[in-house]
Amino acid sequence: MSAPKDDALTAAVAEHGPFPMPVGTKPVPMRPEQRKAIAVQIGEVQPATDALIGSLAESVANVRNHEHPSWEDLYCMNLTSYMGERMASVLKRLLDTETENARLGAENDTLGNDLTGANLAQWEDGREIDRLRLALKAVQRGRRELRARVAELEGQRDRRRVRLVALQNDALSMRGSLAPNGEDRKVPFELGQTLTPAVDWLINRVAELENDSKLLAALYAAGVDNWEGYDIAREGVES
Repeated sequence: MSAPKDDALTAAVAEHGPFPMPVGTKPVPMRPEQRKAIAVQIGEVQPATDALIGSLAESVANVRNHEHPSWEDLYCMNLTSYMGERMASVLKRLLDTETENARLGAENDTLGNDLTGANLAQWEDGREIDRLRLALKAVQRGRRELRARVAELEGQRDRRRVRLVALQNDALSMRGSLAPNGEDRKVPFELGQTLTPAVDWLINRVAELENDSKLLAALYAAGVDNWEGYDIAREGVES
């Protein structure tokens, strides 16, 4: 072992103290049957690339940060649909990572067993045992960070599901208002999969009624309070 590495290791031991073998409760890895079941459910997909992960993170930020309208939020629905369609690749990447994590865990257990008893006594006088202990701590830290990341992604997925359900409920409520059972529709056409045409029609209709109201107020101010002289007075107001 080179002198620089010895110096770095000595400094680390001086700062943190001796590095004992890991003891106590270990993180519980995903069971093999769980990994197998997930693999069957997601099918033959490629793991998500770094670019896709970045794109999904951007979509999450857009869903959170954009201005949410009081009506159907198609922007959010499109983004959540986009993310949902690509979740299989994300799960594939997580599954691959979990599988690799299990392999590393098995190697850690084997390595830990090898360093006990007589083997540990043979290595006590060498610097190599310190390097192995540091490596074990680094692997365990990586496993904790990975599990924390998985938990974070699962939390994001659950929150998105709740928001999507709320949006769907709002859309159903609006459909009930626009086309109530046993009554005439409030818009002059059938409602499709999206409510955007109905919302646009209502906006235009409100604008027309506001213009009519302004016109009637102007006509009344001009002294027209019946149909006699209406056309002439209206031409004068509109001109």
